[in-house]
This record gives sequence, C-alpha cells and structure tokens, in this order.
Amino acid sequence: GVVHVLQGEFDQGLQHYQQSLQISHQSIQAHPEERYWYRHAALVYNNIGDLLEQQGKLDAALQNYQDARVIYEKEIQATPDNASTQMSLAIAHENICSIARTRGDWANAEKHCTIALDLYQKLAHLDANDTSRQHGLARMNIAQGLIKRSQGQIPEALAGLQAGVAIGEKLALINPDHVEWQHYLAWGIAQLGLMPENPVPPGTRTAMLKKAQDILRVQQPKAPLPHWMKDLPDQLQRALGASSPAG
Repeated sequence: GVVHVLQGEFDQGLQHYQQSLQISHQSIQAHPEERYWYRHAALVYNNIGDLLEQQGKLDAALQNYQDARVIYEKEIQATPDNASTQMSLAIAHENICSIARTRGDWANAEKHCTIALDLYQKLAHLDANDTSRQHGLARMNIAQGLIKRSQGQIPEALAGLQAGVAIGEKLALINPDHVEWQHYLAWGIAQLGLMPENPVPPGTRTAMLKKAQDILRVQQPKAPLPHWMKDLPDQLQRALGASSPAG
C-alpha cells in the first residue's frame, strides 16, 4: 500500500490498506490477547487517513484518524509506559489537528495540537536525543504558532513558530539530507517571513523568505513537496517580488 501511494497510485494503495486492515480485524477476533494486531490496525487507519486527506476527502480521513486515536488510547491504558504507543497517539492527534486546521475549525485544532504537543514534550524529556520526538516537537510548535495567529494571539504565534524553527535548525545540522526535516524547516521559516505581524526589518524578512526558498530548491530534486506545501514556492516568489524595489 505504501509503495503505491508513494507512486501516486492512490486507488491501488487504498485497496492494499483495506486488505491489511481486514487481516488485522480478523486476527484481533481470532487472537484478542495479541496486542500487535490492535496497533497494526491503528497504523493502517492512520495510513488510510493520510491517503484520503491528500485526496481532499476530509470527512473520511478524519474518521480513520479518530479510529486510530481510539485504539492507541486503549493501548496506552493497557501499557501506559510504552513510548512507541505514546508517539503513535501523538501522531494521531496531530493528524486530527491537521484536518481541523484545513477546515478552519480552530477550537478543535488547538485542542488536538495541545494534546500532541504535550505528548511530544513528555517523550522528548525522556530522551532528548531521539530525533523523531524532536521533529514532532518542531512540527507541533509550528502548528500551534499558526493556530495562535488565526486567533489573533500574535506573541504566542511568534513564540510557537520560532520554537519550531529553532528545533528544525538543530535537526538540519544533524542530518542536512533529511528531506522531511528540511521541508518543515522551510515551512516554519516561510511562515515567519510571510507573517506581516512579525516585527522584523524588511531586510530580515527578505532573508527569511530567501532562506526558505533556497531550502526548497535544494530539496526539489530529492522528493516532491507534501500536498499541503504545494503552494509555498509560489507564495514565496510573490512575496519576494513584492518586497523587491521597483525599477
């Protein structure tokens, strides 16, 4: 399923995901004591949700993300100290937050963003060297910044964006070739540069926009942009054009 999705073959990918989910549920019925199959079903729900979200099928995507969340919450009740399950639950809340943000449902976006951010913070506190946890922190700080901006809370918005970018810059130094980290770093920097309420000098704003643009250009041959970042290159180009002196 994953291979088909990466190749843009969404129908085939969905078919394989659904087959995998059916196997998970059959295995749960046959062996309810085997916790692996519950976690596997939740993983597939998340994958289906991501595929449907890319297609703009937000209602169906949200239902799958919620199904994953419910399973992970039950798993944490059974094994409260399982860091892997806590990480998976954070991702489920992050995905639900993504749908809410797309819809402009800022109350639910803030609710699920806060839960995900708290989980990532706790996990990072347990192991500060785990880069996947740090990247989760970066993502959710940026998301929180955008949510706060939508609510008119500008100082909190700037703090969230700046915190996310700071973590992203550290991760980029650890592995400059990690495309996903670079994409999120460019996204965070771009949001700071595109935000008119950000009280920075024009030269600093232009430098932010150019830095984000440069990161995207370097990463372009390596992997396509995530679906939610497709418009960012054009936004940066327009903003840089508008900031250039006439003549």
